[in-house]
Amino acid sequence: MRLTQWGLGLVGFIVAMGIGANGVAHADADLDNALNTAPQGIKIQDASDSSANIFTPGTAWSKQKFNQSKVVDVPESAGVSGTQAVEVTNGSGQSGAIWSTDNNPFPLNSKHVQETASMWMYFGNKQSAGTAGEGMAFVLQNDSNGLAATTKYQSSLIGGPVIQGESLGVWGASYFTNTTPDTIAKSAIQHSWAMEFDTETNKTPSSALDYSNSFDNVASVSGAHIAWNYPSDTKTYVSDPAISAPYMLHRGTVNNLSLSDGKWHHLTLTWDGYSKMNYVIDDKDPQTGEKLKGQGADFSLDPGGLVGGGNDPTTITTTDSGETRWGFTGTTDSSKWENNLVIFEQIPGLVNATAKSTLNDVTTGKDVASGDKVKSDDKVKLTYNLGYVDGRQDWKNIVAKLSLPRDLTFNQAIVSYGDSKVATLTGDNLASQLAKYTLPQDLSNSNKEASITLLGTADDVTKETTVPATTSNFDGTNNILSTDTVPFTLTPNRLISIHKLSGDPVNVQPNQDTKVTGTVVMDNIPDDYDYRNVTVTGTLNGKTLMTQPDDEGEFNFTIPAADLVSGSNSLVVKASDEEGNSSDAATWTLNMGVLQLANVSDQAKFTTKLTGSAQAVEPDAGWTINVIDTRGTGSAWTLQANATAQATTPDGQLSGNLVYKRQNGTEVTLNQTPQTVMTHTNTATDTGTTDVTSSWGQKAGMQAQINSDAIVGDYTIVVGWQLIDGVS
Repeated sequence: MRLTQWGLGLVGFIVAMGIGANGVAHADADLDNALNTAPQGIKIQDASDSSANIFTPGTAWSKQKFNQSKVVDVPESAGVSGTQAVEVTNGSGQSGAIWSTDNNPFPLNSKHVQETASMWMYFGNKQSAGTAGEGMAFVLQNDSNGLAATTKYQSSLIGGPVIQGESLGVWGASYFTNTTPDTIAKSAIQHSWAMEFDTETNKTPSSALDYSNSFDNVASVSGAHIAWNYPSDTKTYVSDPAISAPYMLHRGTVNNLSLSDGKWHHLTLTWDGYSKMNYVIDDKDPQTGEKLKGQGADFSLDPGGLVGGGNDPTTITTTDSGETRWGFTGTTDSSKWENNLVIFEQIPGLVNATAKSTLNDVTTGKDVASGDKVKSDDKVKLTYNLGYVDGRQDWKNIVAKLSLPRDLTFNQAIVSYGDSKVATLTGDNLASQLAKYTLPQDLSNSNKEASITLLGTADDVTKETTVPATTSNFDGTNNILSTDTVPFTLTPNRLISIHKLSGDPVNVQPNQDTKVTGTVVMDNIPDDYDYRNVTVTGTLNGKTLMTQPDDEGEFNFTIPAADLVSGSNSLVVKASDEEGNSSDAATWTLNMGVLQLANVSDQAKFTTKLTGSAQAVEPDAGWTINVIDTRGTGSAWTLQANATAQATTPDGQLSGNLVYKRQNGTEVTLNQTPQTVMTHTNTATDTGTTDVTSSWGQKAGMQAQINSDAIVGDYTIVVGWQLIDGVS
């Protein structure tokens, strides 16, 4: 990259080395876009109380007003509030730095506490035009110059401080005789570690005297990139015998990024408290705050200097506490530049807090995990929990911006601090009330927990519906956290019914197992629904039986003979699916070793027209008598009947009798004494049920013998049936 001179110098050298004039910061459409689309951030400077400042512009070359960085308020029109941004650079020929104040270090300390720094970064919109330059660097440093730490390039030949674009204000400078790793390292910010977000590759020195455009002249670097190293370590710089200028050793390089694209990029840096740093860029959507996968890496960080061989330049921490100044630096040259801005969300050690959400299915009593299913009409409870761990400040002025999951209808929200309820919100517009709800109290060491609990019901859907995760933000003036709900599937209420395939009742042969079959029928299921997700449960004589249907819903139970008692057994069957839907009970009757009358008609009629002559009258249709005998082959029974005359109209008894004609041609006149009308012995072909009336007709069965002197009227005769075990 080119050099830009600050101060007076020799005009000949200025022209030969492409030295430009002092760049002037100016407003432009891209800067306006950056501020008007800025995401929510925290306040980092207080005009009325400088002791409350978290960051302050660097003071390097203060007489020459060398540092161009400044803190600006983001306009409320951007849809955010109380947000400040750092303009690291905003014009050509600039160098900028923003550093944490003495009270707000990055604590790489011996307490082994995890620390997180998160922020939004903006790199202009010049990538597609090929004029982006140079980017920014995230820096941890304990340089003795403190707020005045910067890349030191002041040549006696030129006569003043010089900006070198590829240094980004933190790496060493390569110029004239300053081309060895040792001399370059001495001109860098000392006792530092830096991660660069480089929007221009410095690969092509324009002349033999151009030593300032070579740091990226290695095959491992391509396009806009991220890399890290120790700026004051001699091992960071490598002499290249092929050219006069050196190159820089890039660690953890991520190449070909889209940075100067007119968009905000979120960065999260996490220090594990021991020896490992993790970074992820583009891990949040700048529009919604939704968590994204992003890209990044874990790598070892060596604040004690072991990575660099134990020499002092690599030692970041110089005190037992490990408190390290941190911030951003950036440079631009005279021809390529971009608007570089930073908005902060989390400051290490300032407020250590947590935010999480839990969705509970109250109906089932279970917390919903990612991908779980929730049934329509289930009662649900969504809880957002905030926790204060520790920090240099209380978590102040927290605004909850809740984005509630769709397809859940909430009717009540309870705001609590610990076990104390402080507010209850209700109404049809509950979601709008919570879209931007200010919690009534700050969180602190004496007030560590807050929660917002929403009570409601899952909507009634007609098909499986995916409910995506939603991101809710908790924006304080000094700390911003977000949490996502879990994605889940909302399932419809399904009507389940059981259809019987095997007959009912089921007659069971003694000492033989039997099978009962049925099918499960469901509605509101997808076309590819697998019925094997259904559980069919049967209850028989206090014993539970379970099975699964096949893929089309058919199921069966094999009933061991040992599980049946003699006589009538009831098999009660229900079906339920994996989502808690269940059917009404279906009941099969299993008869084992039974001898009984069944389906005996409660009345029958004989209808005829008197002629003055004797008649034989058959009963009207509809008289049924069944004998069930499931005792097996060889068992026998006797059926007897008797007849008792009852009320008549007109008064008097029927002139005639009921006669039963047996199949063998004999007949018996029924009176009050039981008379045998039929006997039967079971054979191997018997089904277990005998329909006594199936063969009734002119030659057999019950008949009314009407005498010639019978009088017209309605006559009632009660017939009694007796079933006797065996043949008598």
